Amino acid sequence: MLSWYNTVDCGLFEFKNHSLQESIDYFSVRIHNINSAYLSLEFNIHLSQKKKEELNSLIACNYKDKRGFAFQTMTGKSGDTGAYKNYTVTHYNDDFLKSDKIYEFISKIEWEFLHELRAYFPFVLHIKEIMPPRIETYSTNIDYHENNRYFWNSIGIDDYMGQFIDERHKMFFDNHMSGRYGDIPINNRIIYIFKDDDIEIGHLESIKDEVYFHLKDYANEYFSFEFLDILSREAGKTLIAYKHRLDKIKLKRNHLKELLKLKYNLSLEMDDYERYIRDDIWEKAKKKISEVYGYSDKIAEESLKPFFYSYSNFCDGAVSNLQKINSDKDIVLREFEEKKKVLKNLADYNNTAHSIHLNIVMMIIAAITLFFVIFPDIVSAVADLIMNIWNFIKRIL
Repeated sequence: MLSWYNTVDCGLFEFKNHSLQESIDYFSVRIHNINSAYLSLEFNIHLSQKKKEELNSLIACNYKDKRGFAFQTMTGKSGDTGAYKNYTVTHYNDDFLKSDKIYEFISKIEWEFLHELRAYFPFVLHIKEIMPPRIETYSTNIDYHENNRYFWNSIGIDDYMGQFIDERHKMFFDNHMSGRYGDIPINNRIIYIFKDDDIEIGHLESIKDEVYFHLKDYANEYFSFEFLDILSREAGKTLIAYKHRLDKIKLKRNHLKELLKLKYNLSLEMDDYERYIRDDIWEKAKKKISEVYGYSDKIAEESLKPFFYSYSNFCDGAVSNLQKINSDKDIVLREFEEKKKVLKNLADYNNTAHSIHLNIVMMIIAAITLFFVIFPDIVSAVADLIMNIWNFIKRIL
């Protein structure tokens, strides 16, 4: 479909007589070429006025949560094996809990939206119950200074987690949640914050137009690295699970078929990842993103402590995960081959032993047949003997 174009704009859509009409005012669809195996579907979702007000109210509120959260822990038995189950109640920072609420508010709408469209598009991540990547855009009239740190924490960001595009635009490539999420990585969102002071910029009518064109031109590259990061993490989980299953296959007879089936299933589960990394598109995508960060890159070079999570960290981190997964995959595949070789040798040995036994039996049968050919008169006597033995056995039974 996109053999002549890298991007196709499909237009604007809205829900009518549907529950999502209360959450989403309208949305646009854009299709991008990613590589030789994938197309990317980019949905630009505009929340309804009702949901905007609910979200703004949540962002602006001084959120307090007096509840505690129960967690199970294990305590070892003294002088004995085993452990006891214990439960503890933990309280988290209210700002971080507020950031959880904002994340969950948007995630719920996104998930319902994708769930509704799943019949029309073959979503790779949603069908596996994985939250696809997104870019959240927020306009503000607040200057980004240190004394506003607690507010920014409450929407899930800190000053070092992003990079300025210019003095009004900042892209956050990392974000934080409360301890409720534990070690679960929330790597499916980029947060784009811009200061909207209604001042016209060049030929653009407002700063919102600049945001629109920035996302139109570069969202596909951002998403390319986010998809890579998500698929790499899932591939890592798959490799760990199959490594455990591989370790359970013992080097015993009749286990070769089980090993081959396990390797086949691994190939199926890694297929989405393998097709996504088929083409090396990362250097080109990173180079395009770098076009808009010259302003802050220059400032960072002159700074004594240029510590922040930059677009370069964002891109290189995803590629580094890719390299780590490929290395781990090679290790697991080598173990498959080593076990396959041993089990195949064992199967060959068993087949050889069976062949020898079969050859001995065939030689005995051939010798008996030859004996009866040479002495045909004995055949009748032997047949009568066998019949008498059979009748005797039947009478006993």
